[in-house]
Amino acid sequence: MPRQQQHGEDYPEQQQQYQEQQQHPLQERPQEQQQQPAPPRNPLKVFVCGDDSSGRSSLVALLTTGQFPEQSFRTLGIEVHQGTLDGRNGEGIPVAYWEGRGSAAHFSPGSLLGYSIGSDAVVVVYNPQLRDGAAARVKAYREATTGEPGRDVPTVVVAGRADLLSEAALAKIRNDDDWFPVSARTGMNVSRLRDWLAAHLQGRRDI
Repeated sequence: MPRQQQHGEDYPEQQQQYQEQQQHPLQERPQEQQQQPAPPRNPLKVFVCGDDSSGRSSLVALLTTGQFPEQSFRTLGIEVHQGTLDGRNGEGIPVAYWEGRGSAAHFSPGSLLGYSIGSDAVVVVYNPQLRDGAAARVKAYREATTGEPGRDVPTVVVAGRADLLSEAALAKIRNDDDWFPVSARTGMNVSRLRDWLAAHLQGRRDI
C-alpha cells in the first residue's frame, strides 16, 4: 500500500521557511526601502516696501513668476507672494515676499515695523524720479523695517523703474553691493537682486 505523503516532504525549502517564521513570528520580510521626500520647509520671509509708482509690484511679480506683468494694480495693504530661490546644490528654497505700500501716506513707521517683524531680509524699492530726497525716504524705510530689537536684518535698496531714467540720471544712482538700480520691465539687475537675496539668506534658518 503506497505511503501517504506528509505535508512539506516534497517542498523542503518551503518547509524550512515555514519553520523559521514560526520561531520568529514578529520578524517581517525585508522590504525595499523607499526614499521619503523631505518635509516642506517654512518659507523665508522677504519684506518688500517703498515708494508708490516705484515698480515694486512688478519687481515682486518678476521674482516670483519670472514674467513681467502685462497689467499692474495698486497694492492694497500687505500682499504675500510665494516664490523660490536657488539654494545650495541648486535646490529650490521657498520664499514668501511680503509686499506693502510703504509711503508715509499709507503706513506709519510703527506699522511698517509690525509687518516686517520676523523678516529674513528687506528690499526697499524707491522711485528715483520723485523730486524730494531719496536718501531721506530710504533712511526712513530702513529704520522702520530693520528696527526689530536683537535682530540684524540684511537690507538692500534698489532704485525702481530705472529704465525710464536718462543716462545722466542713471549715472547718479548709487551702485554698489547693497544699493543699485533695477528695472522689472527690462530685467536690469534683477538677477543681481536674486543673487543678493540668495547670498544673504544662505546663513538664515535652515538653508
